Amino acid sequence: MPGNRILTVIDPTAEEQPALARSADLAAALGSSLELFICDYDQYLAPRALFDSPALEKARESVIEWDVERLEKLRAPLVERGLSVEVDARWGHPLDRAIAEKAHEVQPLFVAKDTHFHAALKRTILSNTDWNLIRSCPAPLLLVKPRALSPRPTILAAVDPLHEHDKPAELDKAILAFAKELSTAVGGDLHVLHVYDTAPAIAA
Repeated sequence: MPGNRILTVIDPTAEEQPALARSADLAAALGSSLELFICDYDQYLAPRALFDSPALEKARESVIEWDVERLEKLRAPLVERGLSVEVDARWGHPLDRAIAEKAHEVQPLFVAKDTHFHAALKRTILSNTDWNLIRSCPAPLLLVKPRALSPRPTILAAVDPLHEHDKPAELDKAILAFAKELSTAVGGDLHVLHVYDTAPAIAA
């Protein structure tokens, strides 16, 4: 985790941005900068095979210009809080791949993204984008639910001291170091967890 920037994914289709509020608070606590990122896409404006008209290209440029304007509006109150904030908007599909590519470019401290609330089920649903990011994001990933952070949050660090599946010991050290830094910054409690399957030992 070489960077000290929090990459925050902004949903251009949503009014509320829980990940933005959470990452802004964490940036203030950690002394980090922010980058607000929109990746936009419309299948009706996408280049067609062997064909891309100037009109379609102009329409895509207009969408990105509108996204940048929105990001600047979100940026202004954060700068007033004393935060260092950059913005970026680009055209890309699928969303998870575009986010992973952006994270690879900037090497952020972590990537913050909203999860979506499904009113009928009264719970947060992980989208295909979320699942793909869990697998492929090259930086730590913070999926934010639309609810306030506890005044004294619990930070849970899941480690594997047995180093199964070729996971290096350095990964555990990095997880513990970051979890400790985060819990100190937010005034939370740090818990360390290791989960293992007892079935093989019982069978033996």
